[in-house]
Amino acid sequence: MCKNVVEYCYKLGKEAVFMPYEGYTEKRKASNKRYMDKLTRITLWLKPEEKKIIEDQAAAAGKKTSEYIKDILLPLRVKNQEKEK
Repeated sequence: MCKNVVEYCYKLGKEAVFMPYEGYTEKRKASNKRYMDKLTRITLWLKPEEKKIIEDQAAAAGKKTSEYIKDILLPLRVKNQEKEK
C-alpha cells in the first residue's frame, strides 16, 4: 500500500509530476456560482442546547448536521405527499 503519490509513482517507475496551484480562478468562481445557484438556504433559529442535541445526534449517526436534518425531514415530506393522494 502506497502512502503518498511519490511512493506510488516510484512503484510504477514514473516520475511524480505535481501541477502548480493556480489559485481561485475566474473559471472556478463561475463553476461555484452555477452550483450554488441550484441550491437554496433555510435558516433555523435554535437555542444553543437544541443545536447541541441535533449536532450530537448527527455525529452519533456519522453524518454532517445538515445531512442528518435532510435525512429526517425529506422522508416525512414524501409520506405527507402520499397521504394527500
